[in-house]
Amino acid sequence: MGAIVPRMTPPDQNTMPRDDQSSFLQLVRGQAREEDREINGEFSGLTLQSVFQPIFSPAHCRAVGYEALVRAKGLGSQPVSPIELFKLPRNENEDFLLDCVCRSIHLSNFIAQTHHQGWLFLNVNPMAVLEGNRYTAFFRDLLAKHQFPANRVVIEILEGNARNEEVLQRSIDYYRNLGCLIAIDDFGAGQSNFERIWKFKPEIVKLDRSIIVQAATNPTVRRTLPSMVSLLHQSGCLVLAEGVQTEREAVIAMESDVDMVQGFYFARPDKTILQAGEYAAHFNSLWTYFKAAWAGEREQQQIALADYVHAMDHAASGLERGKPLREAAWQFLELPRCERVYMLDWQGIQSSETIKALRLGPYDPRFEPMCDGIGADWSRRNYFQTAIAQPRKVHASAPYLSASSPIQCITLSIALLVNGETRVLCGDIHWGER
Repeated sequence: MGAIVPRMTPPDQNTMPRDDQSSFLQLVRGQAREEDREINGEFSGLTLQSVFQPIFSPAHCRAVGYEALVRAKGLGSQPVSPIELFKLPRNENEDFLLDCVCRSIHLSNFIAQTHHQGWLFLNVNPMAVLEGNRYTAFFRDLLAKHQFPANRVVIEILEGNARNEEVLQRSIDYYRNLGCLIAIDDFGAGQSNFERIWKFKPEIVKLDRSIIVQAATNPTVRRTLPSMVSLLHQSGCLVLAEGVQTEREAVIAMESDVDMVQGFYFARPDKTILQAGEYAAHFNSLWTYFKAAWAGEREQQQIALADYVHAMDHAASGLERGKPLREAAWQFLELPRCERVYMLDWQGIQSSETIKALRLGPYDPRFEPMCDGIGADWSRRNYFQTAIAQPRKVHASAPYLSASSPIQCITLSIALLVNGETRVLCGDIHWGER
């Protein structure tokens, strides 16, 4: 049985200290016997305990942080869910008190077990964030008491609770000025949007589990996820995928280039904190699987594209011999997933008409304004740039959304000389589900 912080039954609202910050700290922190490893707290007759879930960096193959979570027990050690626990406070003062009790025991238990420089992730009660500058000295004094550096604390803010953005911004500024990192939690659920990311500038964004779950079953979400992570990176944020529960979800998180992962697949919350390197072998095995799966997908793509690459090379040879585009590319146009072929000049401007595959009917009339590509400038496209950089070799782009008909496609491209001038032959292949 761990040491227990003195009873934290909420005081009367009228007696709750507001100006005397040191009295508030004395009320919350209590005393703990040094020989006890675990420190518990009490609130409204419930015993509160700390558990910690590791947060891993796949690249480093080790834990780099731990999210502190509270577990409550009633009479007879009957567990009380966190949802029920956080329904108990009857007013703002009790909200603050419960939040401070949780932070106190989490920090004490974390310090007692850690011997490395990992982060401590603390979930802060939304009300404590929105009105936090009324009791800001408490957390500052708590860190000072334990001589714990603020730069090892990550304050997690539930993104959906950011209603009063002006007050929230002041609270974020306080924690950041204190030296803490800010994490936006559950991004991708509820009212999440990039505007708040750009405004609050969190150091870490935690992707909601629903995104990983959808990516595991929805190819569109899986294709989109790396771009979302890339945009968050460009916004100056590290990205953490939370709620990873299966090997498939872990692989999807890794291929999306997230910086950190968290979830039952790796480790469940526990009172005992894992040491940083305990999971190195697990991650080495996961990386081996990931690289093999990635290589397998690349090999499958090469096999699937082999006929198209051969037909594209054949078309380039025909163009070099003076054949018209339609005649030179007939083999490519008859392949089952072919969509169209067209030519670009050395500047990336489309110099030919777009020739559709024979099996295709009329273009979707809804997108007719985008169908005529003559004169269009495709110089920014990767398939043009790679072809120009390495002439007379067929290149395959990554899947992307076609502008002329909104489908996922891969473009094969090859730079060649036609009548002494550089041209780039392009062929689009339908690469999504039909």
